[in-house]
Amino acid sequence: AKGHRMLGPPLVDLSCGPLLCAPLRLRTDEPLFVVATTRGTRRPTESNTTAARAGLLALLTQLELLLQHDRISGGGSSSLDDRIAHTLRRLNPPRWTLQAFLREECAVARMFPQASAYAGLQQPPPAPRKSTPPVSALASLHQVVTLARQLRTDITLLTDHKYIPHQLSLLHQFLGHVQGGSVSTLRERLAERFDEVNAAAAKHDGLRLPTVLTEWVEGVCRDALLVAQQAATKMGDVRAVREFLA
Repeated sequence: AKGHRMLGPPLVDLSCGPLLCAPLRLRTDEPLFVVATTRGTRRPTESNTTAARAGLLALLTQLELLLQHDRISGGGSSSLDDRIAHTLRRLNPPRWTLQAFLREECAVARMFPQASAYAGLQQPPPAPRKSTPPVSALASLHQVVTLARQLRTDITLLTDHKYIPHQLSLLHQFLGHVQGGSVSTLRERLAERFDEVNAAAAKHDGLRLPTVLTEWVEGVCRDALLVAQQAATKMGDVRAVREFLA
């Protein structure tokens, strides 16, 4: 975005296009999903279990992509395996093996067939009634929903809004990977007022944004969640994802 320097590592484009036809560049020691974080006073807004479930879907997506492109040898990936095992233990109740988890969560196992085979499931889960959406599409929705919820919480609870422009910039980029008629309209709204929010955050460094801008950001978050919901209804069977993250 104009006048605002992006922070953090570059995002990995997961859209179905020329990128997936080129050599895959994905490291197992870096997160697949970029989740915005903020500094300053904050309160916990989600249970540890919900965060662990979201993290586990991210790790399974990364594992599925690596397996699809033959980037994991027979010996496995110790770094990724360790992170999956650690996340499984954070669930409630904790799971001690990926195989046991996927055997219980058949709908999730259907989303990640190669990861299920990697975990040693002997019998493939029954086919879903509707087609399962591509992993990349689910990843894009996950990014939008996670960031919109976090941004909505931060704009309400935090006393320092200097990182709000960075989160808006990320949301604008994440929405670019979501298919839907109203997505372009929402991205235009973000671009039109981004410079105003960025300037206000710099002017009120260490303080909250003016009320008119906080209300505008809240509206953007609400519309982003609505756009994601509308996109999900057109993708096939995503009920498993909704239930798993609920």
